[in-house]
Amino acid sequence: MSTTTPTFAVLKIDIDKNGKVADMRFSDSADSTFVKAFDNRKKWHDDKATLEKYARIKSYKDVSLLIPVSYEPQLPNSNKYYTNGYLESYLKFNNKDFTGKAVMLSPIFIPVLTKGNR
Repeated sequence: MSTTTPTFAVLKIDIDKNGKVADMRFSDSADSTFVKAFDNRKKWHDDKATLEKYARIKSYKDVSLLIPVSYEPQLPNSNKYYTNGYLESYLKFNNKDFTGKAVMLSPIFIPVLTKGNR
């Protein structure tokens, strides 16, 4: 990823009444470069099939799965400044507040080291 912008967002996965993934998107707080990188990742991994299998095992139907995602680049130019508007955008999707039934899952943390560090 080329972005040095830290991102804290919520990945919302809508499961329909048949247990199928109807929609999957990040909250408005997600950095656009981060979202593009995630979308490009779909070429190599079928997240939808994995999530539908998980929903079937858990008997999830007609519900949204909410997964907090934290992307923290450990780069010298990283800026950890979070404004009130940014915090409010955690549970907004396409500029609309989240409503409905949901299951909040464990967060995903994505630490990124600077080049040369392991």
